[in-house]
Amino acid sequence: RYQQLLRDNDVRSMLYSLAPSSASAADKAAFVNELLARLQNAVHHTTAPVKLVQRQDEADSEHLRLNVSQLTSLLQAPGIDTLAGLRDTAILALMACTGIREAELVALDVDDLRQQYDGALAVRVRDGKGGKQRLVPYGAFDWCLAYVDAWLAAAGIQSGAVFRGLFRGGKLRPGRITTRAINKLMLNYCISIDGQQRAVK
Repeated sequence: RYQQLLRDNDVRSMLYSLAPSSASAADKAAFVNELLARLQNAVHHTTAPVKLVQRQDEADSEHLRLNVSQLTSLLQAPGIDTLAGLRDTAILALMACTGIREAELVALDVDDLRQQYDGALAVRVRDGKGGKQRLVPYGAFDWCLAYVDAWLAAAGIQSGAVFRGLFRGGKLRPGRITTRAINKLMLNYCISIDGQQRAVK
């Protein structure tokens, strides 16, 4: 990341703005080049070595696993009496039943929802982790599609992006919902886990 910043013209422009206004163009260039050279030296791998630690095991506390009762509470939280509630319920159900990530969810198109994998109903993830496409079978969790279908029908979506943003008045936005919006959405629906209100994310 530091190497990217060193090559970023916006960073160079910002550094130029820090140079004294009375300096000549040559002096400003020398000022910027000196700062970049110092930064380059500071982040060189021989000066600032980075030790990477690989974890073989992860504690249970680092994962949030919902039981049936907690999942039911989570799916009931948004409600289904509004378009936003229908969408959010469909999002929560699909993520819980398939384990797909936020970025994979926002990239879903309608025709990705019902694919076949070895004769089983599956969702197609076009651009998953590591840039790989994969199929995720629903198995016994294909009931989540009932929520997704209810959202699609209410929103009038027949093709293209499955999940989309909403204007303040509840009107459908034309573009895909963003991963940032998904993360914000998840914070709205806290459930009780071990006596504490927890956001599922």
